[in-house]
Amino acid sequence: MTSTGLPDLETVVIRDRSAGDTEITGHRIAFVTSKYGGPGQGGRGAKDRWGTQAIWKLASGSYVIVREGFSLLYHAEPTSCRTTNQMVPGDLATLKDLAEASAEHDEMCRPCPDCEPPPVTDLLIDERVRYEWPRSHIDVCKDSRAVVRELKYSRKYSGAVAGVVSEPTRSLLNQAARNDPDWEQAPVVRLA
Repeated sequence: MTSTGLPDLETVVIRDRSAGDTEITGHRIAFVTSKYGGPGQGGRGAKDRWGTQAIWKLASGSYVIVREGFSLLYHAEPTSCRTTNQMVPGDLATLKDLAEASAEHDEMCRPCPDCEPPPVTDLLIDERVRYEWPRSHIDVCKDSRAVVRELKYSRKYSGAVAGVVSEPTRSLLNQAARNDPDWEQAPVVRLA
């Protein structure tokens, strides 16, 4: 904890295969993960797919929201699986890629239970599968109210905007309010 009441200053690199790496130096004031279930859902064991959210406060006083999605799953190539947007999941990968991903997660990548590709131990060295690589979304916000707006309203694939705050996001915002002495509470929304 620093003399300003903020957590210690840290530097982290957010890796993203498509967008490139982003280095953040700031105070991590909030963090949640769904790897073992959302807040209050612990004890169910590690998930094959999970997400993390973090809020960083920069020296400038602005904030950075980092949302990351992770997976241990890989699919057959070709696969019959589809994402919620009807896209083919994952990107082409080989056994070498799966070994690197397994090492990074400290857990072995797993075959999708739906399209049932061969287990890692049976894959040929150059056999292609579709691995769900980590993905990240980073937003820079000028103040804490902008952070709340960014996390409260999400655009669905259909274009609709939802204003519901999930339990993990609520936990994230509560942590930020506790850990940042300058955090401004979101204004009350009055509907009449």
